[in-house]
Amino acid sequence: MKVGKNFITGREMCLTSWTSADDSSPGNYTLRWSMVRGNYQQVYLWKNSVIETRLGPYNGIGFVGQPGYKYNPVYTSNADMIVNENEMYFALTFKSPSLLLRLIVTPGGKYEIWHLVMHNQEWTQDFSFPSDTCDSYGLCGPYGSCNIVTFSTCGCLKGFEPNYPQDLSPSNWSSGCRRTKSLDCAPEEGFLKFSSMKLPDTQNAVFNAKMCLQKCEITCKGNCSCTAFANPNMTAGGVGCLLWFGDLIDVRVYQLNGQDLYVRLAASELLGKLIHHNNECPSCYY
Repeated sequence: MKVGKNFITGREMCLTSWTSADDSSPGNYTLRWSMVRGNYQQVYLWKNSVIETRLGPYNGIGFVGQPGYKYNPVYTSNADMIVNENEMYFALTFKSPSLLLRLIVTPGGKYEIWHLVMHNQEWTQDFSFPSDTCDSYGLCGPYGSCNIVTFSTCGCLKGFEPNYPQDLSPSNWSSGCRRTKSLDCAPEEGFLKFSSMKLPDTQNAVFNAKMCLQKCEITCKGNCSCTAFANPNMTAGGVGCLLWFGDLIDVRVYQLNGQDLYVRLAASELLGKLIHHNNECPSCYY
């Protein structure tokens, strides 16, 4: 089964919930891939016309919103994201005909993965999303970062401060954070590395599949509108460059399988933590 979009016919294939457990008419929730030609691949769970949560961008193995879920290597190859001029779709290739896997969206707004245990013919749940408060889309607003293990779930990325520091109630975090020092595109500006992150929403990002991290940094620094960059590909030796233009939305910290994000800051905010790369790029760059 393909889940994605055919660019020729315009047909879109997504997962939609039932209205209730005993009513199979279309419900309120839909798991839909970001299927815009030229945009980087990520997944949203919508409630009617509102984004409830974002499973995150594709990292070459799976989607970053499921850091604890592993595709069973005995039964499957890596989950594949296929993108070409005609279509974009996500698919699993099974090595064993005995495996039965079920991906569903529940009437209550959960995306779940189940597999059938053959010896007792019972379904076992492997994954459920959203799994915690930080999975709520954009909970901490622009340039905010969500961390489920800290006392205050929402905080600001280093180099940013709350828009409403006098009132840090949950309702005000949706307005996010602002820079403590404005950017002026000075040569001294640089990037601070944030590790173990869920990469921001990629709607305002540009992707180059063949650009290595060093060239990615150079390209971002050379464009005053570029606010951050990252390599979304977690496969061994994998290359790729995501460049963000505009606010960073829906960022969180993961305890497992997070990724590196490099955020543009004023020179005074770097305090000796400016990242440096060899300007000579290997063959991954063209």
